[in-house]
Amino acid sequence: MIQNSSFICVGVISSPHGINGLCKVKYYTEIAKGLVSYGDIFNSKGEVIKLKLIKNLNKLAVCKIDNINNKNEIEKFKGLKLYILRENLPKLDKNEVYHADLVGLTALNSKRKKIGIIEKILNYGANDIFEISRDNKESLLIPSEKKDLKNIDLNNKTIIISDYEKWLELEEKVNA
Repeated sequence: MIQNSSFICVGVISSPHGINGLCKVKYYTEIAKGLVSYGDIFNSKGEVIKLKLIKNLNKLAVCKIDNINNKNEIEKFKGLKLYILRENLPKLDKNEVYHADLVGLTALNSKRKKIGIIEKILNYGANDIFEISRDNKESLLIPSEKKDLKNIDLNNKTIIISDYEKWLELEEKVNA
């Protein structure tokens, strides 16, 4: 099973599309074409998956997997995560990071006190949202802001969330 930093998850097969073996893929790349633009695609066992992009459909990619020709066959692939080799990704500019680099970072407040660990990065259309797990508390959702992305220390695996207190106050009001 793939669990090292040499691979990046670029999507997951969500469901069949039609009866001819096509599938819908939730892609994590910027555009649907990114699924097939970075070289070979692998499953979680490290096996190559021959994937062809057919079209983009409401923020899902419609794809064809080689040798899969009907809906029943593609059903078996539902939930399958798709990976590429990290080395095939484009080099980033200064102050840019891949989401995969943020997951697992320790989130700190402006006084460098631990908030929790970034578990997921969600996006519902407007902005990325960090889901931060906290010891003995419910997870906290905090919008990602460009100014926070300048406070990433990948060597020490930390990120400073400068407006953390504002979001904590809002959470307390909601839960009161």
